[in-house]
Amino acid sequence: MTNHICLPDPRLIAEVDSYTIAYDASPSIPYYPASRLAFNLGGADIQLDGQRYTAPILFCISDDANMRTLDHGPGEIVIIHFQGGAFYRLFGLDAGEHGGTVIEAGHNQFNEFNGLSHALAAASPTLKGRVETLDQVLLTLIDTARPYGLGEKFRFMALHSKGEMRVEDAARRLGVSVRTLERDCRKRFGRTPKRIMRGYRLHAALVDFDRDHPLPRWADFDGAQLYSDQSHFLRDSRDIGGMTFRQYQALAAAAPDNWLYHVCGDLEEGSGAPYQDVKAQFDENLDYFPFSAEVAAQLGVHI
Repeated sequence: MTNHICLPDPRLIAEVDSYTIAYDASPSIPYYPASRLAFNLGGADIQLDGQRYTAPILFCISDDANMRTLDHGPGEIVIIHFQGGAFYRLFGLDAGEHGGTVIEAGHNQFNEFNGLSHALAAASPTLKGRVETLDQVLLTLIDTARPYGLGEKFRFMALHSKGEMRVEDAARRLGVSVRTLERDCRKRFGRTPKRIMRGYRLHAALVDFDRDHPLPRWADFDGAQLYSDQSHFLRDSRDIGGMTFRQYQALAAAAPDNWLYHVCGDLEEGSGAPYQDVKAQFDENLDYFPFSAEVAAQLGVHI
C-alpha cells in the first residue's frame, strides 16, 4: 500500500501541520521529531536510530527540527505532526518536563491521548476514515485549548526575523524580562528562546535547499548570509537539525517514490500527487499563525 501525507481541516492549521498515514515498510529517511505523536495501529516494528519501540503510542515534544531516522516494517502507523506548542495548548503537557526525547506511552499512561487512541481504534481503517477521525477529535480539543501566550508571540518574532533577533530585544519588545520569556518558552516548547531563534535561523537557511538545483556549494548557498561562516552553520545544523551539510544535501535530493500528498478534502486512497506538486500548500501551512496580524500590529512589525 502507498504511504500518505495529508493536510488537516483548515480550522486545525494553527495546531497541526499534517498527518502521516504509513502502511508499508518505510525507507530510512529522517522525519520523526519534532512535535510528533504516533499511533502504532498495525503492530509495526518501529525503530528510531536503531532503537526499537514497542508501545502503542510514541511522542516527542520539541521546537527543534531534530531529525531521527525512522524505519518500520509492514503495519499501519498514524503520525500527527503538530505545530510548536500544541502539546501544551491541546493536552496541557509541560514541554519542559518532556521536551527533546522520544517517549513511549502505554494505554494507561498519558491519559491526555486516550481520546485520540480510542477514536482511531474505532475508525474506519481507510485513509479517509483516519483523517476525518483525527480532524473531529482535534477540533473538539481546540474548543478547550489553552490560549496563546508570550511563547507564541516570541516564536512569531523568531520566524519573522529569520532567527536573527536578539532574545534580549525580543523580551524588551514584549515588555517582559528574559527570565519570564524563558519560563514560558520552556513550558510551551521545551526549549529556551535562544535555541528557538537558532532553529528558525537554520530553517530560513535550509529553505534554499528546496530552491537550488543543482544543490549549491557553500560559496553559492543563499542561506550562507545568515551565518558568520560555514563552521557556524555546521555547528547549528548538527546541534539543532541533527545532520551535517552533506546530509541535508542528500535529504533534499532524495524523493521517496512511495508517498502521496493530499491537500484538504482530497482523501481518496488512489488520489494525491507527488510532493513537488502540492509543496506550496504545505509550506504555507508551516508558516501559518492565526494571530500573526494581531501580534504584528502589537509589535509594530510589517508582514
